[in-house]
Amino acid sequence: MRTPLPKQGDRVTISQLVGYRLVQERPFECRGWALDPRSGRYSGGCKCGECDGHTVTHSGTVEAIIYWADNSIEGTILCDDGVRRIERYAPPSGDVCF
Repeated sequence: MRTPLPKQGDRVTISQLVGYRLVQERPFECRGWALDPRSGRYSGGCKCGECDGHTVTHSGTVEAIIYWADNSIEGTILCDDGVRRIERYAPPSGDVCF
């Protein structure tokens, strides 16, 4: 069961991943299996602690909910810091996608 969509004028909190690096943009030791300096074991993933990014939350007011032809649903949120952000509530699906 899906959570109910917010309506225009509702207050919402959205999250954003900041600082994430794609694998090909990471330093060499963070791209694959290497010795982890913290645990002393070989492991995959980030070793420097900066490649995986961090999550930032923003509070704001819903300006519009848009139902696109590909069955996706997006909300336009005016955040308290004055920036408009897009929150995606449903991915594209159905015959239009193929």
